[in-house]
Amino acid sequence: MRRGGLFVAWANEGASLHTMPTRTGQDMITLHALQYSRATRVLWLLSDLGQPCTRIDYVRTESFRAPEALKQVHPLGKSPII
Repeated sequence: MRRGGLFVAWANEGASLHTMPTRTGQDMITLHALQYSRATRVLWLLSDLGQPCTRIDYVRTESFRAPEALKQVHPLGKSPII
């Protein structure tokens, strides 16, 4: 789904990967985003700055906690992570 020019989607399990277009000569930022977190604000900022990024979305567990896949990136399962 598109909202405000950004692609917004969540995976059913684990993580999903989304990539914004890149410009030649720029390093790609990876944004690890947990569903229902403040990561959308970071994504908006990167979009407003024209900074391309790769976004990896994580779906919360039934107890509304971070999945194990995100805990492999950050031991506490915190989000957002750049």
